[in-house]
Amino acid sequence: RYRTLRQCLAGRDRNTMLANKECQAAREVLQGSPLHECRCKRGMKKELQCLQIYWSIHLGLAEG
Repeated sequence: RYRTLRQCLAGRDRNTMLANKECQAAREVLQGSPLHECRCKRGMKKELQCLQIYWSIHLGLAEG
């Protein structure tokens, strides 16, 4: 679902992509998943990857 949301956010017309049923379903699933509650700490292993996941999820959910 995370990959689906990232594809939705990367679309040319972000609002249209996020209105897509598949994108909405991905947002709903991620909102209740452990990824939604993840926290990144400075200097942690794979910090950049953690931040990318965090902001992809939270920006995608903020759009809705």
